[in-house]
Amino acid sequence: MISIDITLFFQVINFIIVIVISKYMIADPLIGAIEKRNNKILSLEQQVNEKKKKIEELQKLYEQKKLDAKRELNELKKDTIEDTKKEVSNSIQRERQKLDKYYKEQLKDLNKLYEKLIVELEKDMPGIKKLIIQKVL
Repeated sequence: MISIDITLFFQVINFIIVIVISKYMIADPLIGAIEKRNNKILSLEQQVNEKKKKIEELQKLYEQKKLDAKRELNELKKDTIEDTKKEVSNSIQRERQKLDKYYKEQLKDLNKLYEKLIVELEKDMPGIKKLIIQKVL
């Protein structure tokens, strides 16, 4: 049978002392380390989520800027094409005007030459008439 005496009392006190010492030397530091580790994991998870959100925002901003750059490029392309068309059209008009002016000048020169030729032919006409009459007769 079990006997209850003073040794049982000392054993209980020793057990309580071991539990108290174990709590302060093993359990508390272990629980503290676990909590510290969990807090660090939570902090890292928050940092990862914040970084993910920032990356998503930056990706959206990048996509928006990319679209804006494409729109701007298309507008510049369209403006450049329109400017080039206008420039070519103006150049063609200038060249046509130059050609028209040159044509008119040449036409005037030809008319002057034609008039000179007629005047000279009229001067030479009596001599030509005589030659034709002589050849015919």
